[in-house]
This record gives sequence, C-alpha cells and structure tokens, in this order.
Amino acid sequence: MTSITIGTGVTTIGDFAFENCRSLNSITFKDDAPSVGYRWLDQVSDDLTIYCYEGSIGFDGPDWEGLKLKVISASERSSGDTLIAMGIVIIVFVAIVASMQYIRKR
Repeated sequence: MTSITIGTGVTTIGDFAFENCRSLNSITFKDDAPSVGYRWLDQVSDDLTIYCYEGSIGFDGPDWEGLKLKVISASERSSGDTLIAMGIVIIVFVAIVASMQYIRKR
C-alpha cells in the first residue's frame, strides 16, 4: 500500500493505525484534521507526505504532526470532482440509450 485517502467524516485515527507501513508515501485527507492516536504513524517512510484540501481545519503548515504537508487547492479539488461527475453522467446516458433501444426492439 503506497497511498491512503481518508474520507469525509473521519474524526479519529486510532493508536498504531499505520504502524510499520513503510511503503506508505502519501495520506490524503478529504476533510478536517482528525485527532490521531498514540504512534499512529510509527515506523513509516521518511518520504511520507500528508495532503489536505485548502480550507480544511486543523492542519498546521508547512508540516502537520511532524510530517510534510501539502495543500491541494480548491481548483484541483473541484476538477477531480468534476471528472467523477462527468463519468457518472456518461454512464447514466449510455444506460438510458441502451434501455431505449431494447424497448424499441420489443
């Protein structure tokens, strides 16, 4: 495992949660900074970088919890969300067209 995304609504990460995850290079937080347990990142890579979104609360830059911190701008965040939304729209459109063709053939 080289990267982890912590979704919205996560408020706590427990003790030793990512202990010995030496290949872990990045953790992206989609919400505000959670409270973290004792040695939650014990014995991880020195290259580990924490990513958070612009406007997230509780991340103190340029590092957080002694780790490198990079802030993802609002425009980068919305472009990723836009791509996901476009993909969903395309899938729904294809499903509608396919069902219309199926109904016509009956």
